[in-house]
Amino acid sequence: MKQLSAKLACKGYWESCADVPGLREWSEAEALIDQYVGLLLQVSKRRSLLAASQRNEDSLWGHVFDSLQALRMVAESGATVVMDAGSGNGLPGVPLAAALPSVSFVLVERTEPKAEFLELVSARCGLRNVTVRAADLSELVVGSIQPGLVIMRALVSADSALLPRWMQSLTCPWIVFATSSNHPNWIRLAGVFEFAVCDELEYVDVSGLRPRLLLKFANL
Repeated sequence: MKQLSAKLACKGYWESCADVPGLREWSEAEALIDQYVGLLLQVSKRRSLLAASQRNEDSLWGHVFDSLQALRMVAESGATVVMDAGSGNGLPGVPLAAALPSVSFVLVERTEPKAEFLELVSARCGLRNVTVRAADLSELVVGSIQPGLVIMRALVSADSALLPRWMQSLTCPWIVFATSSNHPNWIRLAGVFEFAVCDELEYVDVSGLRPRLLLKFANL
């Protein structure tokens, strides 16, 4: 059987989340995400935002598919402000913001070219629920922004012996994209500052070949 395109896989997953309160209509979200993907491909011709292997539409929609797996977890958390810590090129924050217009997303990215790109995306795509901050995470977590939920896709290594200072300051729940191999390391890392898994989701990437894991942690 022919493998679905990444965009069609996203549509199928979106339809399975039809019961999620506040979910934007697929036709509207598809147009927003298409615009985001197009901007990322366009800007990457001038700046090194993407690896060469990622500079095609289907590959980027594959990353969107991965990002959207957190949609239900984010919506059911009840958080009105979600921080995408180390947003990079906007994954998972931009697709989730396109999905949940009533939730405010703070995209935190220290790298100036990427933060500028996120500002461009927010303006061009009309994502009024997105704020971009180019700042130190410690300052934001314990200072001016107190999110109801933090989400991390590729920011902190579960194998790191050094826990980031800002992470030690977290009081709200947080979600991390993990794998079955580093799952135990995340459990140990969270235990250092008295957090434990309160929800988890197993899924496979858009190819249907690589298993993935979403872990949500909360205070013990």
